[in-house]
Amino acid sequence: MERGTMRGAPPSPSWYGAHAACATRDGGLVYASDKAVCVLDGETGAVRGLVGTKARALAVCAATTSETREGEDDEGGGAREVVVCGCADKV
Repeated sequence: MERGTMRGAPPSPSWYGAHAACATRDGGLVYASDKAVCVLDGETGAVRGLVGTKARALAVCAATTSETREGEDDEGGGAREVVVCGCADKV
């Protein structure tokens, strides 16, 4: 089994928040389950990430952010993808 893959099925998308899904820049899929956020590889369907939440996940968004701090150069390509989640407990 390859590193980063998961045996079994990932959590099913939330029936109450079926609209809470987002595509990533590299073709992946982020979706909200009841109390989890799951990131799937768009080509293989393998789970790339799974994070639990304390309350129902209501919204997800994938974005690219820069690691560069004010006054620094961005020569190192410090950009990375992040996932933001909004939950029912407003945290």
